[in-house]
Parts: sequence; C-alpha cells; structure tokens
Amino acid sequence: IDVESTSRTILIRIREKGSFASGSALLNTSFVGVIDKIASALTQIEGRISVEGHTDNIPINTFSYPSNWDLSAARSVAVVRRMLDISSLNPTRVTASGFAATRPQAINSTAAGRAKNRRVEIVVKQPLDEASDKLLRSIGNDLTLDQR
Repeated sequence: IDVESTSRTILIRIREKGSFASGSALLNTSFVGVIDKIASALTQIEGRISVEGHTDNIPINTFSYPSNWDLSAARSVAVVRRMLDISSLNPTRVTASGFAATRPQAINSTAAGRAKNRRVEIVVKQPLDEASDKLLRSIGNDLTLDQR
C-alpha cells in the first residue's frame, strides 16, 4: 500500500499483490483486515471517496470477467462493499469506478510494469476550508448575477 497526500487529496494505492488473486475480484482473506483499517480511518476524515480499479493491458476473458473493464470495476466494488459492510461510512460519500488499462502508472511491456498497473486506488477529495468555500460560493454567485 502506498499513501500520498497533496493539498486536499489523499490517495491510498493498493497493489494487486496480496489483495486479490490473479484474475479475481474476491478480496484475499489475509487482506480484509487492511481494508477494515482503511475504512475505519476514512470514517475519521471528511470528503468524497472514490474507489478506482485498474488493470494491466493483458486482456482477460473469463465467464465472471469478460473484459478488463469488468475486472477493474468488480475489484473497486469489492473494496467499497467491504468498507461499507464493516464501518459507519456514509454510502453517499463513496463511488466505485473501473478504468481497466486506461490509466497506467508504468509501461505494460514488462512484468514489473504490468504489476504496478494492477491496483485499486482510494482517492479522498477533502472539502475546502470554510473561508475558501465562502469565496467560491461568492464567485459563483457573482457569475450567476453577471449572466442574467
């Protein structure tokens, strides 16, 4: 797991290794505790939570997952379902998305690159502070008045 923070965004990157078996969207039982800790931590902070699934560019075509789109979306949904099942997270704060191989972090021509691309990311967009929020609302109101 990698954690990055920039201004009002927190990114928690979960690598496929250890979290899901290859070609599966079932969370490994050994990894469920990690998701539980993440969910518990997310209840302590404000913001919108987007769970995003990513794959490498090797096509998958199984009965359960006919494409990388299906697999990436199913993995993000598995993480969201677990987080909502065990925590008091408000479901209106959370979305799940699948991006397949459209947002690679590394080149897909090597095994190491493909491994880096197989991931689930939890992106938390924290709200603006009160002063910034008032300023943006003021600007929005001014623009609305100008358009009349």
